[in-house]
Amino acid sequence: MSRPTDSRTMLSKPFYRLRRILIVMTALLLLILVSLKGWDSYNDYCKAITVAENQSKSYARALKEHAERVFSEADHALSNTAMEITDSGGIGSLDRESLTGLIHAIGTDSARIGSIAVIGSNGRMLALANDLESPLPDVSHREYFIFHRDNASTALHLGAPIKSLVSGKYRFTLSKRIDNRSGGFAGVVLATFNIDYFEKLYEEIVAGVNGRVSLVSLAGDYLVFIPSDEKVYSGAKKTAAFFRKRVAQTPADTYHNPRSNVAGEYRIVSYNRLDNYPVVAIVSFGRDSAIAAWRKDNVIYGVIVLGLSVLVFFMLRLILGGLREREAAARIMADQQAKLVNNITELERSTEERIVLEKQLLHAQKLESLGVMAGGIAHDFNNLLQSILGNMEMAALKLDVCSAAHHYIANAISSGAHAARLTNLMLTYVGKGIITKKELDLNTLVEENVGLLRSAASSAVTIELSLSEQLPHIRADVAQIQQVVMNLITNAAESIEKQPGCVRLTTGTQECDDAFLESSLLDEKPEAGRYVFLEVQDNGSGMSKDVLKRIFDPFFTTKFAGRGLGMSAVMGIMKTHGGALFVESEPGVGTTFRALFPAVDSVSTVHSGASVSSPPGEEFMLKSPLPAVALVVDDEKSVLKICATMVESCGYSVITACDGVDAIAKFREHAAEISVVIMDLTMPNMDGITAMRQIYAIEPDARVILASGFSKDDLDERLADHPPAGLICKPYRLSELEVEIRRVMRCYSASITFPSTNTTFRSP
Repeated sequence: MSRPTDSRTMLSKPFYRLRRILIVMTALLLLILVSLKGWDSYNDYCKAITVAENQSKSYARALKEHAERVFSEADHALSNTAMEITDSGGIGSLDRESLTGLIHAIGTDSARIGSIAVIGSNGRMLALANDLESPLPDVSHREYFIFHRDNASTALHLGAPIKSLVSGKYRFTLSKRIDNRSGGFAGVVLATFNIDYFEKLYEEIVAGVNGRVSLVSLAGDYLVFIPSDEKVYSGAKKTAAFFRKRVAQTPADTYHNPRSNVAGEYRIVSYNRLDNYPVVAIVSFGRDSAIAAWRKDNVIYGVIVLGLSVLVFFMLRLILGGLREREAAARIMADQQAKLVNNITELERSTEERIVLEKQLLHAQKLESLGVMAGGIAHDFNNLLQSILGNMEMAALKLDVCSAAHHYIANAISSGAHAARLTNLMLTYVGKGIITKKELDLNTLVEENVGLLRSAASSAVTIELSLSEQLPHIRADVAQIQQVVMNLITNAAESIEKQPGCVRLTTGTQECDDAFLESSLLDEKPEAGRYVFLEVQDNGSGMSKDVLKRIFDPFFTTKFAGRGLGMSAVMGIMKTHGGALFVESEPGVGTTFRALFPAVDSVSTVHSGASVSSPPGEEFMLKSPLPAVALVVDDEKSVLKICATMVESCGYSVITACDGVDAIAKFREHAAEISVVIMDLTMPNMDGITAMRQIYAIEPDARVILASGFSKDDLDERLADHPPAGLICKPYRLSELEVEIRRVMRCYSASITFPSTNTTFRSP
């Protein structure tokens, strides 16, 4: 097949070289311009930020010096007032007029101090500067009074902003304790600061670049906050904890706060802690305002650069357009030739791909149809077998064990059990076989099955074992893995035919990556990891490529008497266990199958024996009857009838329902009487799981046993939120039904888990 020709190979190389040079030079020129302006813009940004930082730092220092003078003046006035009161005989010896005159004599006409007041030991205000007539309030509830009353220290107390009981405006306070001659609490002398004074004084700073000015106590309370915000003074906001920690470590600093807890924007903050008082002076500017001029300049320059780039782009297009016209004729001819070749090539490739895809689609549709058919037939067969086996068991109970009729019925029950296993094979093919997973040793399982098959195999066939020591456990269903082993060994032995031959079984561990697992014969590819493998190798007749393609098709067999379900079941089992399967075969040489199972942490040796445990629930097989009421639900009349009979034989009174809707109505009517519900999973109108959930809504402690022909693993996801008390697999025997009922009614006070999963079932 000829290789398609690229149209560019038909054009002249100078044209493309010149075009590349022009594009590269233009791009470099624009890049240099943008880079130079970017560097200059960055420097301008840094300058704008530095100016804002210096400005805030300078204002913070000035604010600190002013606040230091204000608090020092108030401190001096409080100390003098307290001293004069003590020298005059104490608070109790002075009336209101005397106290007011004493306060006035100290000198409180400064605009910085709003007022000075004297408070008695009972919390009643005794005197207020320049106020001789209005009634004075009781301030015993104020935080500063409580502090001085309960603390013997004569240290100053700085209070958070409070609303004045006299003027109704927010003020903050500085107070000092007054003791009597015996050292006891005599009262408080208080200086108040009008926030209006600070707001008028500092508003010029605020009028700058989105500035904010504040005086904050070390406890985090805002004493002054400009622009004014009543929420701040009312205690709704405090300085952030990180800021208080910073102030404790560094008395003065300038920093950036991307998320201001007050302004809610990016701020440039400078602060200075007062030397003699627990107060911090803070000045902050908004970064966006500080860089507004810089941003405006950059927007203008960006528009200029964009316009220049567009102009250069169009000029370049005009230049290249003129050059392109010279090559237009050659390009058209080359494109037409290349298009013709490409069309022919694409047509050939698409035809081949379509044929392959059609074959794959037909094969997948056939397998899917067979799977749906097998699953449906198996489900119906399970119901038929339930009815047949149940009726035969009930009939056997009525007959003498030694009678001929009992013998014939026992044979029929045995055949029914074989039919149930065949049905499970069909379910296994579609990945819904009944399984019970647990940790097991693959070596032990192989040894047990080889022992059975050696006696059944031809004497011309030798079975050899090469089992790895310290083999990790796998989590699997014993019966299904046994079926895989037996099917692989049987197929290998039968492929040897008449000549002497050998079947070799090997176990071991293997680290597998995604690339290796991608070649698995199964559609679902497992995840990379550590796997335990079983390899079955024979030197038999081998298989052709056509046979290899069909070995997993259901009902396909090369044997005269075969059913064609063995390898289909192997494929279904490997899917169910999340494994991988590989096969190599050559006619006349032999075949090698390798089955991989995910390894678990548990490790055992080759010689470790498999533990044998009694069937679950055997310990609950009691001969005493179970006098109670059971609700039996099934949409198949024959199954419903025999199931009701079997439950009655266990000592129960039975109420029957034909579907989920009927079951809900019957349970609601007889909820006080019903002890257990035995319900089919798959029903019309309302399935078993939906009906079970509605029963739990009526009675949370109800005991529900679901009956199904599918695997417990398939129900995990649907039952995870509200699991049943028990699960029994169709077709079930009378003894199995009685064991499950007794387990649900009497077995555990703790929760129950399925052996194959971690699904927790409701404890009765």
